[in-house]
Amino acid sequence: MSEAGLYIHIPFCARKCPYCHFYSITNLELMGPFIEGLVREMEMYRGAFPPFSTIYVGGGSPSLLPLPFIETMLNGVFRFFSLTRNPEVTVEVNPADGDRTWFKALAQLGVNRLIIGVQSFDDGDLAFLGRRHRAEDAVVAVKNAQEAGFVNIGIDLIYGLPQQSIEVWEDNLKQVINLAIPHVSCYELTLEEGTPLDERAKRGELNLPDEEMKWQFFQATDGFLSEHGFIHYEVSNFARDDAFYSRHNLHYWQRVPYLGLGPSAHSFDGHHRWWNTSSLTRYLRKTEKGVKPIEGKEEITREDAIFEEIFLGLRTRDGVNKELVRHSPLLESLLQEGYLIVDHNRLRPTPKGLALADRLAVIICPN
Repeated sequence: MSEAGLYIHIPFCARKCPYCHFYSITNLELMGPFIEGLVREMEMYRGAFPPFSTIYVGGGSPSLLPLPFIETMLNGVFRFFSLTRNPEVTVEVNPADGDRTWFKALAQLGVNRLIIGVQSFDDGDLAFLGRRHRAEDAVVAVKNAQEAGFVNIGIDLIYGLPQQSIEVWEDNLKQVINLAIPHVSCYELTLEEGTPLDERAKRGELNLPDEEMKWQFFQATDGFLSEHGFIHYEVSNFARDDAFYSRHNLHYWQRVPYLGLGPSAHSFDGHHRWWNTSSLTRYLRKTEKGVKPIEGKEEITREDAIFEEIFLGLRTRDGVNKELVRHSPLLESLLQEGYLIVDHNRLRPTPKGLALADRLAVIICPN
């Protein structure tokens, strides 16, 4: 039976982080109208996708939503869409939001997986990143979630900050072990065009790590977590066991269809990709008229599909079918230099190769 993934974008933040480029606003008074528009958008896609095996509520800061709004949203999902048995239902949580009672209520609504946006267990790093929580809040949030019954918990961490040392970074990773967290996503700080941090970098105010230092961070992350039993199953993602892989993200990497709801959300049906307007005002205006809030659309050609399969596959431990890649001197060089291996007719990246994953497909498929 075919399946799909459902992504819901919550466009609200208490304040904008200086590194974040995702669409969000700080006017929380629009939460009610947004939930109404979101449910209307759900109805427009009734029957358009296979049953959803994953639901991912991201943002923004979904944990800012009052529980009645979360309940209305999830009830809309259950009303308008077919779901597979035991779907993965994930909600992103800011460590500053929610106590143990709140987490228990979230579980009662059907949520069975959490991603907690820790980013760092160092207060200095958190101040630089403009986060509204402290390291202690992150520890408390993880423990509250565990005590509320959540087992499938992941956290996000960011490395490559100015002045950050490998030792401080490894202290973050030690907390993953100390708190018995089964999934962690480790992202290199990326300066997105137009963000406040990007503007500071252009003014020469940031002392960011060079390529060699970035490689050291990546190597330290892979080495430390691997030594503690984690599987490095995607460039930025580590899980204690394959039962804790992000099933939703695997849909993206394996090119499984997905539907995106909410402002700026993207969708993919296997042949086309489309995206919603990045304006809550326009989103509400369109959904009130019963019109899908689509801003753009593109067709995926056969060549595009093959490139995407290779590009995304080489970001994962599973790799790609070797038959998709023509043998060439460039491929032979990558194999000889230890960036790729051939295993059971799969072309798989090594940890060294994962560090360059986004470039591998371009090297192998230059056209």
